[in-house]
Amino acid sequence: MTTPLIWIIDDDPIYRMIVCAMINQCLSGIETEEFETVEAAVERLAQNRITPNVVLLDINIPAAGGWFFLPPYESSLCLTGSTQLYICSSSINPLDIKRAKDHPCVADFIEKPLSDSFFQAIKQHLPKS
Repeated sequence: MTTPLIWIIDDDPIYRMIVCAMINQCLSGIETEEFETVEAAVERLAQNRITPNVVLLDINIPAAGGWFFLPPYESSLCLTGSTQLYICSSSINPLDIKRAKDHPCVADFIEKPLSDSFFQAIKQHLPKS
């Protein structure tokens, strides 16, 4: 049985560190993989060897923002239904929220900071390790 995996795609190293700490606190036996750029996550996605169970994607990332991750994700992981993608952002732009909620591959738009209850809720999408 494989260990559940959560991808964190965010340019802020402190945010990634906090999210990893929260995952370790709220969920046991979970691996995380961090990406500072969308390009790095897309490259990893193209390798097609490891499938994350959950993707936490920020949309406000310099260079290629989080929205640029969605087309490659849609053509690979979204079609399998094995991965839940959450847009996690501090954006209060109603257009960002609507765009996320309307996208068929986005499970939900979650406003930062993430809470313990969010991690408890995503437990259902993680296989038992």
